Amino acid sequence: FDTVAPTIPSATQVEDYLVDDGIHTIFSSGGSATPDADNGRTQKFELTENATLNTPTNLADGQSMLITVQQGAGPYTLSFSGYIIMGGGVASDIVGLATGEYAWLSISRHGLDYLISITTEA
Repeated sequence: FDTVAPTIPSATQVEDYLVDDGIHTIFSSGGSATPDADNGRTQKFELTENATLNTPTNLADGQSMLITVQQGAGPYTLSFSGYIIMGGGVASDIVGLATGEYAWLSISRHGLDYLISITTEA
C-alpha cells in the first residue's frame, strides 16, 4: 500500500501559536488594562485596584496570548470587556484569590470574537 507524507504547516501558521520568550508587564490606568500582542504574547498584570481587562491590541485572527494575573492586597475584582468566557471559568473566580495568588488567562481571537479561558490557583 502507498503511504502519504503528512502535511507540515507553513511557518506562518506555526508562528501564530508561538508565544514570546520574555514576560512583559501590563500596567493599569484608571482601572483599565489592555494587553498588547506587540509587547509579546506572554504578559503579566498585578491587580492593585478593581480593573477591567480590555481586548488585546494587535492580536491577529487565530493568534493566542497568555496573561498572568496576581491578586493584590484587595481582594480586587477583574472584569472583562469584549470577551466570551470559556469552560467553567467565570470572572468571579478572580475575586476568590488571596493576596499573592495567581490566575492564568488564555486569550485567543477567532474572527471578531475574543475567547478567554480562566485557570486560578485557588
